[in-house]
Amino acid sequence: MAQFGFRIPDNLALQFDAYAAKHGGRSEALRQLMESAVREDGTDIQRPPPRPSAETGNWEGILVKLEAADFVRLDEEAAAMNLTRGQWIVALVRHRLTGSRQFGPADRTRIAGIAKDIRRAASDIGRSSQIASKHLAQGANLDSHLRQLASFKTQLLSALEALHQAYLGNDAYWSADPPTEKEAPLA
Repeated sequence: MAQFGFRIPDNLALQFDAYAAKHGGRSEALRQLMESAVREDGTDIQRPPPRPSAETGNWEGILVKLEAADFVRLDEEAAAMNLTRGQWIVALVRHRLTGSRQFGPADRTRIAGIAKDIRRAASDIGRSSQIASKHLAQGANLDSHLRQLASFKTQLLSALEALHQAYLGNDAYWSADPPTEKEAPLA
């Protein structure tokens, strides 16, 4: 929203304040006068853009007021997740509203590494099974291929367990109940 600033003589300011008091205050009176002037000139008055929303692609912000002790805890929690205060608050609200998992940058990097390990193991299993099929057709012994497949299975299960633990840890973190009155620090 645009803002105008200008200087006027004190006596004109006093007279305008008396006028504005009857018309909703300075800002409202100035807006009405400006709209009237533009309308008389024949210029189209453009309406302000719609309120910010998900539908328009704009987003609204909110102000969160906390006590000093709450800021200390907020900073600790945000730092533990490698997030800013705002990112941590957004993650908390999104989790509460949608139930979706919210990961910090370090966790996202770890999960990407786990996914890479799973893709590599799946590729290795496919390659090994192709080789085993070729050797089987030639009447070769498949013991080494079976041991290799067992190793890939172990790698894959380990990666899946790591991913499962990451999800369980994330769920436990965001679903944590606030301290009860007994546990809450005395003010």
